[in-house]
Amino acid sequence: MKFENNIKGTVSKKIFIVLTRLGGGGAERQAYYLSKELINRGWDITLISILQARPDFQLPSGAKFIDFGYKNTKHSLLAYFRVIKVINDNKPSVILVMTIPADVIIRLTAPLHNAKIISSIRNENIGSKWREYFLRLTDKFIDALTTNSMTAKNNICSRISSKDRETIYIGNYFDIDAWQNSVTLKKSEVRKNLKLELNDFVWISIGSQNPKKNYPTIIKAFSKTTKSKLLIVGTHRESLGLREIALKYGVADRILFLGRRTDVPNLINASDAFILASFYEGTPNSLVEAAALKLPIVSSNVGAVSEIIQNGESGFLIDPNDIDIISDKMKIVESLNNSDVKSITNRAMYVIREKFDNNKVIDKWESVMLNLIK
Repeated sequence: MKFENNIKGTVSKKIFIVLTRLGGGGAERQAYYLSKELINRGWDITLISILQARPDFQLPSGAKFIDFGYKNTKHSLLAYFRVIKVINDNKPSVILVMTIPADVIIRLTAPLHNAKIISSIRNENIGSKWREYFLRLTDKFIDALTTNSMTAKNNICSRISSKDRETIYIGNYFDIDAWQNSVTLKKSEVRKNLKLELNDFVWISIGSQNPKKNYPTIIKAFSKTTKSKLLIVGTHRESLGLREIALKYGVADRILFLGRRTDVPNLINASDAFILASFYEGTPNSLVEAAALKLPIVSSNVGAVSEIIQNGESGFLIDPNDIDIISDKMKIVESLNNSDVKSITNRAMYVIREKFDNNKVIDKWESVMLNLIK
């Protein structure tokens, strides 16, 4: 394939980063961080949202943005033709696609342009066997395959790649110091605003209320604890009936449904422990963020979680289907003394500092892109 050069003959550093929907999820936030850092290194970045965007963050300064605004994936055929036009009008050197539905569309555009395509697999669950077959069939249309999880690399990437190619592991971008410095309110102030007592033991769970996050099981397990409180942060979906489940299990007065928030660092800092019971994940940003603010973690053993949390050493791993086990681990965490909490959270912090060096992550992304277009 060819690549575009500018007037001086140097390699064009123009990138499209394509998402199914620019929202508040993990892939979207990684797209934000990647865009911001690459712009600082002189790259020309355009973010594209196939479905109507719902970002909970401001776009990086200098980034261009195209929102196709479709309501659902039924409009994929229309999106396909619009994507082709946008690509041919703007001539990017690289197209990085970070979510599976958008990945399907981008792969099918490959014969009609010269851009290099990077497919980034963000978790093990890519959908049906038919989608797995499609990705394998269209593997010839992409130029690089990346993943943010060694688990995904070992378990899924080999099944969707028809070529004898090495899947490139690139961990998530995470600036620990910037995240810690984003805490702007004292724990006491946040709790006062939420009408929580300083001596309350407060759990926090973060993520949009979709079925994969398994909130009903969290609520049921939480009901077996006695006096603690639970903050659920993320876009609310009435269809899941979480409030009704909380009422049924007698914990409606101990759960705060906070919806989407822009003060997540303050909420984490005001909490005592973090709970995640997802059925599948890649590298969950919320878990990393909670660990960076030194909360003990209870999490389902999915995706890259076990690459961060060693059961009983730097947190506690659970089966997302076992309510009793989840509840037992929550009770263990609630009973930990300050010394135990410090020991556990320090171990998790050590792993995060080793694994999520933001400069190394951006270096790796830039290296992959430059190697494709040089």
